[in-house]
Amino acid sequence: VLQTAAFFATYTLILPLITTHFGATAAEGSVALLLFGLTGIAGNLIAQRVSLHHSADRLLRIVMVTMMLVFIVIAVIGVLFWTDMFRLGLLFLLLVVWAVMQDVFYPSQLRRVVGLEADYRGMVIALNSSGIFLGIALGSGVGGRVADHVGLLWLAPASAVLTVLAFGALVASQRLIGRMQGAPATAGQTRECTVP
Repeated sequence: VLQTAAFFATYTLILPLITTHFGATAAEGSVALLLFGLTGIAGNLIAQRVSLHHSADRLLRIVMVTMMLVFIVIAVIGVLFWTDMFRLGLLFLLLVVWAVMQDVFYPSQLRRVVGLEADYRGMVIALNSSGIFLGIALGSGVGGRVADHVGLLWLAPASAVLTVLAFGALVASQRLIGRMQGAPATAGQTRECTVP
């Protein structure tokens, strides 16, 4: 929920952000969104390949750390007095990274939660989908409130804070699962989860 909220806190108002603070025209803003979408298609292929070589937990950590950096850099370049062309080019590059990370995040998160409760796969998938929609709603709401009260330049910092919270939740969850798996199983509580 929190990482999806982090994505959408900024993405919901990305077009006003880049036209107002990065000097983009409406056409350039449309190109930025098109680039984000096209990169997302390629990102699916990348996500498929990296998932064969890395655990879901590792990929989630990589995504969150990368997105923290992306949001911080977006916030910084939004206030620097460099030429608009340079800042816009850098933003386009960051959007490419963002699109790929987002494509790696969703299947990795799903793979993680299904792996935790493989016997209840259908319910877990449904809950994961609900979590995505909740995250979209939360992020959009946060982005709207931030833009209304402190301005568009604070969208990326808000997303960075949400990403830090998501990372903290992931680490806490991993530690809890580690403790639960390390605890001695009592009679009747041991079960084997297998994914066909």
